[in-house]
Amino acid sequence: MVVPQEETHFSDSSPRQEFQGNGLIYVGQKWLKPSECLWNCTVAISERLPLDHVYPQLKKFFVDKMKVRTMNIDVPLQELERTANKNSPNIDEVKRIILTPSEFLASDPEVEVNKERLSSLEQTTVLPVRGPDGLELFSVDQAFTTNDHQRYGQLFENQVEVLDFGHEEMTSLYPLFKLLDLEDRFLSALVEPKNNRGQVNRPSSS
Repeated sequence: MVVPQEETHFSDSSPRQEFQGNGLIYVGQKWLKPSECLWNCTVAISERLPLDHVYPQLKKFFVDKMKVRTMNIDVPLQELERTANKNSPNIDEVKRIILTPSEFLASDPEVEVNKERLSSLEQTTVLPVRGPDGLELFSVDQAFTTNDHQRYGQLFENQVEVLDFGHEEMTSLYPLFKLLDLEDRFLSALVEPKNNRGQVNRPSSS
């Protein structure tokens, strides 16, 4: 692909239309349109390839002129929803993607999230939950708990619906749980001691 130097200026949108209409960006052994690319990307996004490692000196050209999107929290949230909405969603892929928005929130707690995107996500079955009936995707409105306590997680494994992440992953996922208002689902808050021998009552997430 022949691309202009960083300092090149355009007075109209015709070059962008040309790139978009003919797919003139060569990356990953493919010719792609600007709408099929991201400038930077920390997680695999279907049908979108990052450009920053291929053309590191041309950020201004691709982002400002070609309108290639940069990575922000809405990108993985959109990808999470898209993946979960497949006819036969790959739950392992959902689990991989769900960590990315948490990383954004952890690095910048004040990051703005598109309200419409968040509302749509809350209505979608995007949370991998394991229980007596096996592994399924739940929405935030369904009853489940989150495993923030190793012993409790082991005690209630496959007995109640628990988000399918280990207690050691809770630190990474907590910012997303807070965003989704799931802070009241932690096993440590739901389980009550039954007697002084260390027995516990079955948690209720309803």
